[in-house]
Amino acid sequence: DPARAAALREDLNQLERVVAQLLKLAQVDALVVPEGSRADLCAVATNAAAFLGPKAVAAGKSLALEGNDHITADADPDAPEVAIRNLVENALVQTPSGEEVVIRITEDPPCIQILDRGPGISDEDREHLFDRFWRKERNLDTGAGLGLSIVSRIAAAHRATLGIDRRPGGGTIFAMTFPNTENAKSQPAEV
Repeated sequence: DPARAAALREDLNQLERVVAQLLKLAQVDALVVPEGSRADLCAVATNAAAFLGPKAVAAGKSLALEGNDHITADADPDAPEVAIRNLVENALVQTPSGEEVVIRITEDPPCIQILDRGPGISDEDREHLFDRFWRKERNLDTGAGLGLSIVSRIAAAHRATLGIDRRPGGGTIFAMTFPNTENAKSQPAEV
């Protein structure tokens, strides 16, 4: 039956996503950032945007990237991209069709910001946002509630702070701010 097959495919896709997130969570639980590791946050953000851009377009939304080139941080070269992907995927779910999600990289201190145009996050929900398996809307098939706990663990491994603010005009700003070190460097974008 084609209808049942389609429903089973959707269930399997959801199950595959949960298993992948559980594996990723296990990996980041054991994450140790080797001393001297550097990540170009702009390059990492560009990779994440290229990966998620088609998903945004398919949902009738857009994805923008802002920031100077070559802002680096003391970071594992791969983990920040996982964090960006999780934050952007959540932002795309919350952002209405026709709106834009922004990935912004700032410096001094190095920071990754994800800006959405969703409904915002209540003070009550902020308390649980990074808890494993917590979802405000339990009846939605939008994930297992692991994405933000993965982001939280990545931030902790990097001694980065996570911030959540209201976005002027509506929405939320998630920020992961890395410690500012003397080794952090920024080069202006080439014209």
